[in-house]
Amino acid sequence: MLVNHRRSGRWLCMALLAGVGCTQELSANRELTPDEVTLDLQGSLPSDRSGTEITVRGRVTTITFGQRVQGVDNYEVLPVRYLLLQTNEAQQNQSDGWGLGVELPLALLQEKGWVPAQRGDEIRVRGRFQRMLWDVALVEKPILTAITEYTLVQSAQPQRVLRRTGEPCQRDLDCADALWCERRGVCGPVPAIDWNSDLRNVNGTCLRDEDCPIGQRCDPSYKVPSSGDYSPHYFRSRDIGRFLCQVDGGATAAALCPEPVDIADLLGGRYPPGKEICVRTTIAFPLVAPDRDTHVQAEVPWPLRYPDSLPALGPFGAATENVPMYKDPANPRGVIDDPPTGSTVLILGTVHHDFGHGWWEIHPIKWIQREPK
Repeated sequence: MLVNHRRSGRWLCMALLAGVGCTQELSANRELTPDEVTLDLQGSLPSDRSGTEITVRGRVTTITFGQRVQGVDNYEVLPVRYLLLQTNEAQQNQSDGWGLGVELPLALLQEKGWVPAQRGDEIRVRGRFQRMLWDVALVEKPILTAITEYTLVQSAQPQRVLRRTGEPCQRDLDCADALWCERRGVCGPVPAIDWNSDLRNVNGTCLRDEDCPIGQRCDPSYKVPSSGDYSPHYFRSRDIGRFLCQVDGGATAAALCPEPVDIADLLGGRYPPGKEICVRTTIAFPLVAPDRDTHVQAEVPWPLRYPDSLPALGPFGAATENVPMYKDPANPRGVIDDPPTGSTVLILGTVHHDFGHGWWEIHPIKWIQREPK
């Protein structure tokens, strides 16, 4: 996390607008494409969530989330995710890559046992077409809300099967998005974790193996120092003298990161805080912040389909943070070096939402491997 920034209070409105009617009457039964929905509809829809109920079949481009500003340097993630469906190039450009959104409250996902589709998956959904005022700029976005039917039609990666609760696993990413791999080797629910939590914390500290993700050890050969460049900036009273969760020095990429995910899934809020993930990404630049964390900033390709953040994700990139203790030459497990600009890397670390900046990040990095050019 960077040191505090001052900003004027801005409030994000996620209200629904009077939306769109249609030049031709929509069939309640006919399956529509996202293009038919976004191009053929004009006029107005009521703002009381009673918009036209339709069925749409389309391909998922990414996931994103809702967020509001609670005050200065204080962003709150809303309990809702949006799957974005592909539309034609003109509409994608016009909507800044939004296409057609499918609103999925987390409570609905839990109630129905639904799992957000992955990028590239084809889904069939039924809900009410409306338009939403998106983020601080209050840009109008087309969405389906009040979803009553949700089906995965075709998987983009049929060979990748995400495990459900109680099924065997070897790492967190073996499990469905909202789950992690428990130390006993089965998928289970991720407990409530935030920036201030002790478990899976932002410094990577621990007292015992059970504090660490599966596949990592609470290594007693290194204690967090109380002073100097490699001491913690955050949560000093808690973490000084503790150990670090560390991967086996001889572990291979095939063991740690057999199926890396895209940085877009991190930024879109696909994974809960505390989950251990591995991404393949290109480094925009490394930046040592005043808190002595290195911001190993990853490139964020257009379109930017995420809520407002400070700084903006476009020029600043996606934050993956190399904290002081993992850079300490005194660590017997070795130093995690900051990768250079332009390098393609695999990064393993813990998901957190940085409420001071309004973005999802990896914090801390536990392992980095550069890939050959």
